[in-house]
Amino acid sequence: MMAMAAYDNRVKPARVDQTTPELRDQLFQTYFAYAGTYSVTGESVQHHIEASWNETWTGTTVTRDIKLDKGKLILTTRPQSGANGRMVVLTLTWERIK
Repeated sequence: MMAMAAYDNRVKPARVDQTTPELRDQLFQTYFAYAGTYSVTGESVQHHIEASWNETWTGTTVTRDIKLDKGKLILTTRPQSGANGRMVVLTLTWERIK
């Protein structure tokens, strides 16, 4: 499996060769990506991370709660620290198009 997500309204540098360390840090804090295998246990899925944008995640497992609701698959993170330092819960919903 692979997951990638970016925050809304990210800064877009005019030129990659003029990106400052501060801007790179801001871009890093507003994007995430990881890939690996997964397993399902009851009402949760475990993502076994084999590669990630943040090397501290590589080799770890993250758990997402899963729910099926009227044809929608909903994944919810456990509470975690967000880019602004506040605790957040992220929810991702897939809906099958007929």
